[in-house]
Amino acid sequence: MYNNNNGANQNGRSSQYSGGNNGYNSASAPSRAMTLPENYVDEAERIMQIITQNNNSITTSKIRRIYNLICEIYNTENLSCDSQLAPESKTALNMARVRIAYEAGRDGKVKDFTDKTHIIEYIKGINSRENFINFARYMEALIAYHKFYGGKEN
Repeated sequence: MYNNNNGANQNGRSSQYSGGNNGYNSASAPSRAMTLPENYVDEAERIMQIITQNNNSITTSKIRRIYNLICEIYNTENLSCDSQLAPESKTALNMARVRIAYEAGRDGKVKDFTDKTHIIEYIKGINSRENFINFARYMEALIAYHKFYGGKEN
């Protein structure tokens, strides 16, 4: 039977294969959820050693601004005995993810940092209070190793 839509699907979009990113180019593909590795401290050290070798890398104060978003949630969750995050902590974590994405969009150094450290993907992968606590410790390790390897202050 003759198809009169010239290769377009019902929505008017091309039905031809456009690659493996579900229609997104590699720069705009949504980040996927990732689980923080058990050796997150070693991973933080490895990543910050690479990042600080670049003289044009993120400053400690910018990393601390991101960390402060996480600290507010950590202070609430650290007092909890529940195995799951509180609903308000889940909301705050999602808003932190939005804020980090915004900062990464504004500043290439922050984008490079978020890409190498996978913090947005790790936030998406948080599914328990324990995962969140480990993520907060990972963020702390990133700051510590940034300082240790001589990262820029301001």
